[in-house]
Amino acid sequence: MKVKCMACGVEKDPLKKEVHPYPEDGIVDDPVSPLWMLECQGADWRWVMVCHHCFHKLDPDMWISDRCWRSLNPITPFEKLPKFGEPSICIVEVQIVRHVESHFPGWVEAVLTDAAGQAWSFVDKVPVFTEANLDAQSTYPQPGVMACKWIPEETGEGYPKIWTIDTSTPWGLGVSGGETIFKVFANRVTRIAAL
Repeated sequence: MKVKCMACGVEKDPLKKEVHPYPEDGIVDDPVSPLWMLECQGADWRWVMVCHHCFHKLDPDMWISDRCWRSLNPITPFEKLPKFGEPSICIVEVQIVRHVESHFPGWVEAVLTDAAGQAWSFVDKVPVFTEANLDAQSTYPQPGVMACKWIPEETGEGYPKIWTIDTSTPWGLGVSGGETIFKVFANRVTRIAAL
């Protein structure tokens, strides 16, 4: 699943980490996520997802202004950026642990680990979790992602480290016991669209 930079429109795979190409930004040489999520302040607060090159042009310090955002001549105007506290569609990281069935397009088991360390098993079609062509001969585990809805909660702690997600939206995913609501670490989640 690709995620688009809201400024320049380049599409990135959030699972394929990259070395930040601008060492002067003070970012270490270890590979990091190819996209950055930032807060943007205008008449209200919005959020933006940008690639490394646009991040470098913004020179942000925790948040940016709407005027700073407009200086990029972005493909997404400030007024159409998602509001920060709105529910939104996200992808959450999972581990694809085994092949289940070869019936087209192939079925696999993916495991979501919540913030308490509990593993939750989901079985669905390969394309639900990855663009890779996985089958019974593939090596497991494999990295994957799963679409979900982020449910904002008021914690009084600023930017929360743990997010509540609902896997029933947008694709109706749930575990065998019927659970669809999970608490996960925020750094495992990438917002991709507002609802």
